[in-house]
Amino acid sequence: MKVYSWETLIVTILVCGVAIIFQVKNIIEGDSLSYLYLIFWIYLTLKGLWVSLTREGYEEDWFRETVHSKATRKLFGSWAPIITLGGYIIIILAGVIAKFIPSSKYLPIGLLFVGLIYNIVIATLLRKQIKIEKKDYF
Repeated sequence: MKVYSWETLIVTILVCGVAIIFQVKNIIEGDSLSYLYLIFWIYLTLKGLWVSLTREGYEEDWFRETVHSKATRKLFGSWAPIITLGGYIIIILAGVIAKFIPSSKYLPIGLLFVGLIYNIVIATLLRKQIKIEKKDYF
């Protein structure tokens, strides 16, 4: 059996394996919601193995990543990595402020909502650009 993506295979085995073990532990302890999480992690494991071990999966994943990177570069230029991660940076900043400055009650909540809205706007813009990029391929 040929491995097409060693990185995806290793990350799938490590991350999904640990998550599946953790969810099984939670199921044994009696957490009924862990069944849903277990199904989710099994799905991600199968998807990761499909991408890693099949040519079709690897090519589809490569195509998606290529279209995504071209769309982000076309929209944001050299600022693409910073702009696409900007919402997460704002959300993390809100968490840090909430943890280390507990007297500020509304600032972390405001930053959290700003980060979420920012992510939604960027995702919408990217989705539209990705549709345009996919039309160029077909």
